[in-house]
Amino acid sequence: MMWGWGLGGWWMWASGAILLLVLVAGFVIAIVLLARLSRPGDGHAADQRRLDDSAYRMLESRLAGGEITTDEFRALSLALEEGAARRRAAA
Repeated sequence: MMWGWGLGGWWMWASGAILLLVLVAGFVIAIVLLARLSRPGDGHAADQRRLDDSAYRMLESRLAGGEITTDEFRALSLALEEGAARRRAAA
């Protein structure tokens, strides 16, 4: 016996299924994000390498343009390498 609902209660099943899908999707997304964040130094190290590369390219262009001397270039590139080594040691 349906107690008066008949086929009119289908929306409860549909809303329950949709809610279940949303909860499962949220759970999966949370796990993926936590897994990505828990990897040591993946994203930050890549960003830092790009910054170091762009800083080194900037030094090279300044040397080529005559803005700095070769001695200044060597000193500044050594400072960049030391800074990168310190950041790697700290990570």
